[in-house]
Amino acid sequence: MASYPSFSVDQILSNPNAVNPWLLEAKPFTQKRELPSVAAIYFVLRADELLYIGSSINLRKRWNGSGHRISQLIVDRHLENEIQLTWLRCQGNQRLYLQNMEMALIRGLDPLLNKTFKRTKNK
Repeated sequence: MASYPSFSVDQILSNPNAVNPWLLEAKPFTQKRELPSVAAIYFVLRADELLYIGSSINLRKRWNGSGHRISQLIVDRHLENEIQLTWLRCQGNQRLYLQNMEMALIRGLDPLLNKTFKRTKNK
């Protein structure tokens, strides 16, 4: 089994840029049914673009259930063969920890499609 980087909650919160989504466990979008049933922070990649960051208590259910807006966008735009899903496994399933790590990574890595959080310019 391959070895992937791991990070503590504190590491992610203090230095989200240390996480490189291209070096994590991965599956093509077309194989999303094979995702593990684990708590995770996930990344949606297209070539060298980071499109989206999310979190889930159960990665497989999140991507194979109905209603994931990013999944629907990928299908609607016929991008299924261009998208890679990567993830960072998280210990336990504490939703608050997942959400805090997700927010830190969104702020630090600035994915294209995460517009939930307001971006502020440095003055």
